[in-house]
Amino acid sequence: MITNVSVRPYRPGTVCTTSVARRKVRRKPLAISPLKHLQRPLAVILIAAVVLVAGVSQLFSWQIQRAQKTLQQVQQQRKVLDDSHMILLAKRAQLTSESHIQALAGARLELYVPSQGQVHKM
Repeated sequence: MITNVSVRPYRPGTVCTTSVARRKVRRKPLAISPLKHLQRPLAVILIAAVVLVAGVSQLFSWQIQRAQKTLQQVQQQRKVLDDSHMILLAKRAQLTSESHIQALAGARLELYVPSQGQVHKM
């Protein structure tokens, strides 16, 4: 037998407690480690993106509301103008009617439609 060598008998089911085994257990996988570094910056970027999207959507909402208000005002003006246009068309039709022209010519200028025997053709 060799002196000063610690030898233990083999027992099945015992766990190896050497420093190599401890190092393997303590070592963390490399795939998870970089993600822990990036969790905070990714969260900040995500929150900033959400705030930016919310701000842009609010801006678009304001622009749409302003456009709707302008459209309603323009439609109201068009309705008023259409109504006045119809009134003016009716007035023009009345003023250019034959009966109105004959009445006006008779009242102002004393001009009347000639009767059957007054017109002489050559």
